[in-house]
Amino acid sequence: VFTALNDNIASGWYYMTLSDDQCTIYDSVFVDLVNPPDPNISPLTYSGSAPSTFTFTNTSQNATSYLWDFDGVSPQISVNDLSSQTVTFPLSGTYTVTLYAYLGACVDSTSVPVTVLDLPVASAPNVFTPNGDSQNDEFFIKTENVTKVALVITNRWGNVVFEEATQNPKWNGYTNGNLHSAGVYFYTYIATGINGDELTGQGFVELIRE
Repeated sequence: VFTALNDNIASGWYYMTLSDDQCTIYDSVFVDLVNPPDPNISPLTYSGSAPSTFTFTNTSQNATSYLWDFDGVSPQISVNDLSSQTVTFPLSGTYTVTLYAYLGACVDSTSVPVTVLDLPVASAPNVFTPNGDSQNDEFFIKTENVTKVALVITNRWGNVVFEEATQNPKWNGYTNGNLHSAGVYFYTYIATGINGDELTGQGFVELIRE
């Protein structure tokens, strides 16, 4: 076994002399330097709202196999190529994704943190048909990570026809038992996220009577 006394030796031939009281032995060894593994990963995004899916690219060098560790959220993955990996983090928090790069007995690793936030998300349809067929009968704000929605709907003259602040307010097209005329109505909302952030929005919805 050849052990270098200096880690910064150059590639080339090295000659050794071993002597004792009886004899002397000469030998030589060629030292070929190999670049060590250079792991590198990059998520396409570093944060998202729960649940959030991240894709990680592998741009490592000087390695022949890899081990991905997703902070216990997903099983470790062993691969022999630079393929990207996708994983979903269902809950909010900061997770550390680690990549181990191997070249024979040599190994190196790198890690990146990603953050999953409970951000409020809201969207709304632009039409609804309150005709009692149980399909698209109500207008409501579609939300994620929201604890309460304050929804106000007015007609074209600015008169309030619906107002409610609950977890999921829904308007069936009626006010005081009377179905409103077909037409366009204006809505505004304030959605309160489970993290305390508020998301505001506004738009138009068309009531269609079929």
